[in-house]
Amino acid sequence: MKKLVLVSFLSFFICVSCEYEIDYNADLPEDRLVVAAILEENEPIAFRVYHSAKPGIYTGYYYDDIYKSAAAGTGNKSGYKRRKADAVLKDASVTLFDNKNSVSDTAEINANSEYTFSFIPKTNDDITIRISHNNYSPVESRLQFNLPLPQVDSFSCSMRTVDDNLQLVVYLEINDKGGENYYMINNLFTDKADNELLCSTESPDILYESHAGVYYENNNTAFDDDDRHNEYHVFNNEKFAGGKYILKLAYNTNFYITQTAKTDGKFDIDAINKFIHKAPNDSGIGGFFEIATIDKNTYNYLYSLGNYINSWGLGINPVAIKNAWENGYGFIGMKKSVKKTFN
Repeated sequence: MKKLVLVSFLSFFICVSCEYEIDYNADLPEDRLVVAAILEENEPIAFRVYHSAKPGIYTGYYYDDIYKSAAAGTGNKSGYKRRKADAVLKDASVTLFDNKNSVSDTAEINANSEYTFSFIPKTNDDITIRISHNNYSPVESRLQFNLPLPQVDSFSCSMRTVDDNLQLVVYLEINDKGGENYYMINNLFTDKADNELLCSTESPDILYESHAGVYYENNNTAFDDDDRHNEYHVFNNEKFAGGKYILKLAYNTNFYITQTAKTDGKFDIDAINKFIHKAPNDSGIGGFFEIATIDKNTYNYLYSLGNYINSWGLGINPVAIKNAWENGYGFIGMKKSVKKTFN
């Protein structure tokens, strides 16, 4: 039995990639175009276009100096593999069709190798995206933007100290309208002086949850509570459909903030306030917290990918991919969000 290694790319706020093996009996298929993206109503569209590759061509593991010397032809290429980033295509033709108004928009490529459009999707828009390249079969996908806006009844942020750590506490209430709904949250608070994320977003502590087992939903890769993960912060409304879901999370701040909030090695409220409100105006804490509804396919993909990433190689779960691109590989999804600012 042969093994085929698929490389999956995901781009929305951060770029994530993973490799996984599937059994196959046929010959290797021809390489195809690959796009993985989540589009949002009322936000600009931007995504990268990749191409698939035969096993062994790309790797995410390399040393920069070895890669640079090999790429320049000055180093020993024995065992050298190209980066996954080298699979980005910058010369594809990408067109968006507004099916409601029978108009088209041709993409331009930006400095981040992303294809962008002047078209901004709105509620009930119906679009088709077509991508062509001289070396690969053309692909297309169709999306209809009909997600409900999440109903956030209450939201607040605060700081607290626990043992030897300073934490950012987020409280939110979601009023679900019933039916089958899927959600994603993102903590994008930053230390404005360095423009770095204020908190680690991995496995925040749950201080309160109105319906147990929603945020860390049946995570079957965990051995105990400390090992639970929700890699992409997604959950569904199965346990609170038509009701109110209340969640209070505590995120650990980074080491720099923690030390700044201390005086003589101990936490001091004046030292914490001094950091939060320090001058000039571009310093301190700022950013936003996002609460979004997402479509079912996006939820299945992100939830299963998170379980795969945190499986430690034991009882690996398959990644649920909807092959949304005709004649191509990849994934495309939708979200509609409410952003709560904090300054």
